[in-house]
Amino acid sequence: DLHLKMDDLREQYGDSEALSQQYIDEFMPLAKDGKVYGVEKTILEPIVDKWEESKKTD
Repeated sequence: DLHLKMDDLREQYGDSEALSQQYIDEFMPLAKDGKVYGVEKTILEPIVDKWEESKKTD
């Protein structure tokens, strides 16, 4: 079952939520600086803005 395999991988490699947040925290500054290719600036801007606002409230 796929869900069991995913649970095993999460246990083996650590908390996937923490890994996801780490990836987001590394990705967003790059996106803000225009260093993410393949995604239009008009799409990234509101996402980066929302991320920055969420970091202020944390």
